[in-house]
Amino acid sequence: MMETKKTFMVNMVINGDKDKFIKRLIRRFDNKSLMSFFTDAGLELTFKEDGRVFLKSLISNDVVFVLLNKLENNKVDIKCNERVEAVRKIEDNFY
Repeated sequence: MMETKKTFMVNMVINGDKDKFIKRLIRRFDNKSLMSFFTDAGLELTFKEDGRVFLKSLISNDVVFVLLNKLENNKVDIKCNERVEAVRKIEDNFY
């Protein structure tokens, strides 16, 4: 994925109602799984005295870049502004 395409996707994901969509997806996982996922992807975390966890960089786009890279590594094609005509489930995958 070209850097400009990633930047576009970051802007698309963090603006408007898209952030609510991402938050709903992430909330499906427990904290330990999420921390493990992101640290395995190379993000460093910092822990506050009150128990909250933040990215050490404090740059939220780092999370978006990790997610986009995971999609790219798994050969997921992201299409924007295209009409969905059908969704098929084959075994455990949707196409």
